Amino acid sequence: MKTLVLALGGNALIHEGQLGMYAQQQTNVQNALACIPSLVRNGWHVVITHGNGPHVGNLQLQEQALHGKIPEMPLYVDGAMTQGQIGFMIQQALSIQLGKPVPALLTRVQVSARDPAFRHPSKPIGPYYSKKPPRGAFTHVPKKGWRKTVASPLPQKILELNAIQTLLKKEQVVICGGGGGIPVVKKGKKWKGVEAVIDKDLASQVLATALNAQKLVIATNVDFAKLHYETPWEENIVRAKAKGLECLLACKAFEEGSMAPKIRACIAFVEQGQGHAIICHTNQIEKALKGLAGTHITR
Repeated sequence: MKTLVLALGGNALIHEGQLGMYAQQQTNVQNALACIPSLVRNGWHVVITHGNGPHVGNLQLQEQALHGKIPEMPLYVDGAMTQGQIGFMIQQALSIQLGKPVPALLTRVQVSARDPAFRHPSKPIGPYYSKKPPRGAFTHVPKKGWRKTVASPLPQKILELNAIQTLLKKEQVVICGGGGGIPVVKKGKKWKGVEAVIDKDLASQVLATALNAQKLVIATNVDFAKLHYETPWEENIVRAKAKGLECLLACKAFEEGSMAPKIRACIAFVEQGQGHAIICHTNQIEKALKGLAGTHITR
């Protein structure tokens, strides 16, 4: 089975400068996924994952604004809610483009309760602020401002993997793993949600590896992975070997919370299987799959 996992960034739905109105997001996702019918016709089994950083942050702001009037939900519940929200929008777009119903699957992802990420919040969510808010963990991004950070434990296992495999065998395009999945830990015989947001790209890699996918495509808001990003010495990485990128990661050549997890996901994918990883712009997915755009990473 020729399988491709396409990981859409949250910016595929809400572009920079947009408020994120429903009509805006629906148009954005339709444009980003315009290549899917062609991929299906060419024999690909397609799995679509997606980010939710802007959405889960906005949802938390809405809950906080109504503090005392409606109950705030745990972060992992907000993650589940945005999985449904974004999954529906992707589902609507693909159902029209493919001319058939498309399933969107709420997906839980196992993490370790002992993951050190719970002590060191690093995953950015929500909007940027010009001044650092008085409460919570925030990180400063040059030229953009302050952004809330939350725990981001490493994904270990996709709990709904069997359901995803069953849907693929039935020739379905599958939407799953939204926002990196709902983070859960094992408590006795039960699964318990935890306060965290899993990195979508790392979770997509775990899923792609488990599916023995041939390609992992990470679609974002830049044309290439870059060295010296947003400096006069900026340089596109067109083709790279995993070992070379490992050295660049060790030298902190990529920004954490942005390109670094994408590079880690691609390295893990190509080193743990026989696949080929691509980082490209959301409007260049089809060109990238033809080798005409994006950063291509091999073992």
